[in-house]
Amino acid sequence: MRLFFCSYKDSLKLADYKVQEISGAAAIAVAAAAGASTSSTLGHARRLTQGISNRSSSDSRWAFPFLLVHVKNLHAYTMFARTEDDKNKWVAAIREALQSVHPPQRAQSSHDVAMHTFERPVSCDYCHKLLKGLFFQGYRFGIHTYIRKQVVGSA
Repeated sequence: MRLFFCSYKDSLKLADYKVQEISGAAAIAVAAAAGASTSSTLGHARRLTQGISNRSSSDSRWAFPFLLVHVKNLHAYTMFARTEDDKNKWVAAIREALQSVHPPQRAQSSHDVAMHTFERPVSCDYCHKLLKGLFFQGYRFGIHTYIRKQVVGSA
């Protein structure tokens, strides 16, 4: 039996990033504009994108890139998918996650809301509907005020 050892190295706080769809040739320019100040990072992005563009069409397994760019343009991560459908799924999932963390309706509200996991069943203080789910069921602002995502802008 073979044993595999894995180690945790680093994680990204998704709320600090935005997703950008790009083509393979544009990855170098966007990485440079996003603040890839070290030559090793830029060189790595250049090698990755050149490797993708130089491959034959039968061996282009990771030919669909997109970027995770820091909101303050400090740096960017180039992510690759095998198919365009996979890339679109990843981009859509990341955008949906970002909208859950920072709902667009938040701009219409004067409250600073934060996603919250409730240990017991809780109702929305605005519409009195049950907050459903096992974790991150809704948003909390203040000490004891709980709301659903759909009413963030109204509350």
